[in-house]
Amino acid sequence: MTHISATQGTLRSTGTDPSASARSAGATVSLQAMIQASTPVRWSGSQQVAVVPPSVPVDETPVARPTSGIRAPDTKPERVASFALAQLGKPYVFATSGPGTFDCSGLVAAAYRQVGLEVPAYTGTQATLGREVDPNRETIRPGDLIFLRGGSPPTDLGHVGIAVSSTEWVRAPRVGDVVKVGPMPAGAIQMVRRLMESDVVNTG
Repeated sequence: MTHISATQGTLRSTGTDPSASARSAGATVSLQAMIQASTPVRWSGSQQVAVVPPSVPVDETPVARPTSGIRAPDTKPERVASFALAQLGKPYVFATSGPGTFDCSGLVAAAYRQVGLEVPAYTGTQATLGREVDPNRETIRPGDLIFLRGGSPPTDLGHVGIAVSSTEWVRAPRVGDVVKVGPMPAGAIQMVRRLMESDVVNTG
């Protein structure tokens, strides 16, 4: 597993990728298939009930997990995005990183843990990791971290989500809300960070 130092923002390897066994079992869902499977659901035991929670904006709703797809994610950043999409509808709880609840930085930490990268669950540290991406010059990719002003009280780079395409992201927004997918707020983005190029870790 690769660790990122919270004090220095550097990487070190401590073993193998823990997701290898899960990957060998074979995922069946492509990122695009997961994004497009946008029927809102509420989980009730083992049943899915189609419903849009009244507190969730129409353009950013939890979605059903697709039962079939085109292909498995090819790269580690795509697997990060795929994991984030699989958490849709789970409640926001401050200072948690799964498996049943998340805050924004906790979702990032849990998603990158799936590909063997230990990322501190703190937006201030996450905003120093990898390399900065200029969205005016480069295309945002699945797995990139998208930072906005946020938090309570709001601070610069206080909120983070995970890109699942060049225009959509997954995030855990706030208390009383749930993990959701929706359009990136392009005008509000303060920073984009890329922790991995394909399967290669960016050390900054």
